[in-house]
Amino acid sequence: VSTEMEDFIFVDKTSDFFKVNSFEIKFSDGKILQIEGNTFTKVAYNEIIKLKKGEVFEIISIDYGPEMDGLKRKVFPIQVILAD
Repeated sequence: VSTEMEDFIFVDKTSDFFKVNSFEIKFSDGKILQIEGNTFTKVAYNEIIKLKKGEVFEIISIDYGPEMDGLKRKVFPIQVILAD
């Protein structure tokens, strides 16, 4: 999972400003997995491969970048629908 802002000239895109620190995966049955870092864990991957075509999960609560005086940056949830 990564973040990016197109045409954002004030911050070097390779800096930690856009680095994902943590996120959550929310499944349609209400189950939520908390992930530290920016990569799906083996547990998350195993839950995802159990899903069937047409089922949905969301990547939510995406926390990124260094803490800046309590400023919270928001990223909209990402909805993933399984296809072929």
